[in-house]
Amino acid sequence: MRLRCKKGELVKALNKVGGVASDKTPMTILSYLLMQTKGNKLRLVATDLKIGIETFLDVQVDEEGEVACLAKKFEAVIRELPEKDVAIDTQKNNSILINSGSSHFKLMGMGTDDFPTLPDIKDEIKIEIDGGEFKEIIKNTSFSISYDERRSILNGIYFKVGEGILKVVATDGRRMAYVCRKMETKQSPIEVIIPANAIRELDQIVEDGPLGILFSEKQVIFCSGATRFVSRLVEGQFPDYEKIIPKTLKYKLGLNREQFLASLKRMALLTGESANAVRFDIGKKKVVVSIVNPELGEAREEIKCEGGEAGTATILFNPFYVIDFLKNNSSESIDFQYNDPLTPAVFKPETHDDNYLYFLMPIRL
Repeated sequence: MRLRCKKGELVKALNKVGGVASDKTPMTILSYLLMQTKGNKLRLVATDLKIGIETFLDVQVDEEGEVACLAKKFEAVIRELPEKDVAIDTQKNNSILINSGSSHFKLMGMGTDDFPTLPDIKDEIKIEIDGGEFKEIIKNTSFSISYDERRSILNGIYFKVGEGILKVVATDGRRMAYVCRKMETKQSPIEVIIPANAIRELDQIVEDGPLGILFSEKQVIFCSGATRFVSRLVEGQFPDYEKIIPKTLKYKLGLNREQFLASLKRMALLTGESANAVRFDIGKKKVVVSIVNPELGEAREEIKCEGGEAGTATILFNPFYVIDFLKNNSSESIDFQYNDPLTPAVFKPETHDDNYLYFLMPIRL
């Protein structure tokens, strides 16, 4: 295999696939990256058997071929090369020659016979969505994923697709992020849970523009530009999240998002093992946020708001859970709705109606 390509394009492609290959694996081949040329394309593939990524880039191919290279080391070498074209040439013993300007490397590679094949999906349900919109949905929900391995069913994001609707939910049992969007699909509903490790990789892979998503019973495939991403799904039944959604909410406050976020960040400075709750004293057109930590001290701050006349109450929240919501959306103002200090409260961007909701359980007094 002999090829020449632009360093920047190769680095961009390696950014997409490099995160999947791991040095900590009992199967040596899974720490390698498959490089394969055909026509004037270079195909790069990495997999850990649970997720897999392939991407293509335009190159000048002088001789077709394929080789497996140690992913992390190859990526590190390419990244540090001078900003010139890169020439890659493989030898009969699978060694890889890399030349760029006055820099010359020789890396030892492997044959490709044992490299796993990425699966295809049959009998799938397919939807198309704008890549930018999809990344926003992931940003609005992924911070609520549970990483408690004892509750594996919550270690991912729930997707329900069909009949013109896309619903996306993530929860760790104490909070829940919920997004609902209209979709141009009339297919029968399918419900899947995409694991957290796949969600993390998607941020690097999904580009602005059309994104195709293919769902099956056990796998999902994302197609974005020249990249295809395959992931196994989390097995099991996602909890009945609709039980958490209050049928009515008596009280509503309007708050400036940036002001609210800055105030909670200051309160959070005094949290610790003995105090992890911020107190919300809700009054007429104001919310007083405060924290008392016997080991560190105390803080108090008043925030102006719209509403609050009829819903005077004292509610305690983990400030970091509220901060996660506030920093992951760009709305100028947010609505804070509640019934009482013991039932889930709802936060939402003021402009999103009910298509993006964040539910948070208060801390009991």
